Amino acid sequence: MSDHSVATPPRKNYFIPEIDGLRGVATVGVVAQHLYGGYFLSHKLFVRGIDLTFITESGWLGVNLFFILSGFVLFLPYCSGQRELSQIDDLVGFYRHRANRLLPAYYFSVLALIAIQGVTNIGWRQAFALLTWTYPLSPDLYMPPANWSLWSIAAEVLFSLAFPALCIATMRFGARRLLCVAIPISLIVRAFAHVYETHHVITMPEALFVGRADEFLWGFLAAEVYVHVPRLPWRKCLLPIGSAIVLASMVGFYLAVIDAIPKYWCAPLVTVLDFGLFLLILSALFVKRLLARVLTAPPLMLI
Repeated sequence: MSDHSVATPPRKNYFIPEIDGLRGVATVGVVAQHLYGGYFLSHKLFVRGIDLTFITESGWLGVNLFFILSGFVLFLPYCSGQRELSQIDDLVGFYRHRANRLLPAYYFSVLALIAIQGVTNIGWRQAFALLTWTYPLSPDLYMPPANWSLWSIAAEVLFSLAFPALCIATMRFGARRLLCVAIPISLIVRAFAHVYETHHVITMPEALFVGRADEFLWGFLAAEVYVHVPRLPWRKCLLPIGSAIVLASMVGFYLAVIDAIPKYWCAPLVTVLDFGLFLLILSALFVKRLLARVLTAPPLMLI
């Protein structure tokens, strides 16, 4: 099968099967982590004497992939010129669309959580913070004890609020320049946060978006490459190099989880992981071979 090239802008529904498949992969990873997360830390998985627990305990890295894909999907129609943010109506329309996409599911899950666990079990303070969406501002609630995974929703919402400014800046200066600014800022923020927040892999600045801004911008860069680069000369190297980088970062995160290395190493490991995921996304988009065929398989399309 021939390599993929982008001669024209994406279709008006912006549906790219490979991206949808990657969302499916991220969903499977996150759901699996919620179902058995931590189990293999006490029941390690060995295959022929090799400890593969770093794989079974890496489902939560699907969140990183979700962030990059969010940046890609949101920026793609603007990068391709099919949408713009030149008028107030454009801005209002964007925020209305994001609110309709994020808030109903968020409040449904929060209300269901309160109904199932009860306000007395959750605590009035936590319930109020969840209902008013102020929990990311609290050092002890940014990962809500009632449902710690809500920290990622906070990052998504704050990214949506910042998106118009990031989009306009990227259209003017380019994704690479913006990413070169964002990576050191996010890296420093994550590193300092991990020095003081030593008992969590996720820190408060990450829930407040500033510690994860670079991840969304990796998605911007992927969209920019997809639209403006017809053919990557090194596309055949994307899959092996990207896979190796992701696996190496998974090992690093696992070592941090079991306290074999300090948790502040997670700060640069996020950057390493993001680069690997970026290469895998480009591989799925530009190389119509095994990875693209796997990602467009019906099971992943249905997730």
